[in-house]
Amino acid sequence: MEPMKPELVNRLLHERPGLTPADIHEYQRLQAERFLVNPLLPKSPDEEKEINDRENRIKELHRKIYG
Repeated sequence: MEPMKPELVNRLLHERPGLTPADIHEYQRLQAERFLVNPLLPKSPDEEKEINDRENRIKELHRKIYG
């Protein structure tokens, strides 16, 4: 996954009141974490919950960033 270009980050921060650099950083970090999990390996219930929580947070941040 490629990080957002600084021009895009600046534009989003300007266009979206309430959006913070921390939101963008968290969004990119959570997306990158997706690549650390092998989808073919079995997961414990705790791991499944962590994955679901991460995906839900990514969706929240995506809505906040992109509207």
